Amino acid sequence: ALSESEFERLFATLGLIVAFKAQATIDYSVREWMSHGGPAPERARAIERKMRDAIDGDTAGLAVRIEGGELHFSHTAVAFLVEKR
Repeated sequence: ALSESEFERLFATLGLIVAFKAQATIDYSVREWMSHGGPAPERARAIERKMRDAIDGDTAGLAVRIEGGELHFSHTAVAFLVEKR
């Protein structure tokens, strides 16, 4: 995944301009998020462990937290509409 600024540099390199940009924050429980990919149980435990370790200091930049006894995080999504110069 690329950061917002990396996408914007890529578009500029390709001669594209950003005509519109929208940003949204999506909140997930870690279990719900992992259910989409179905990692093996051992891998799922490793992911949960890493997410829990990221809570202090928000080292993942995902606002990982415990809500209602369950592990949650927030993901920022950005959509671009680009045009040729």
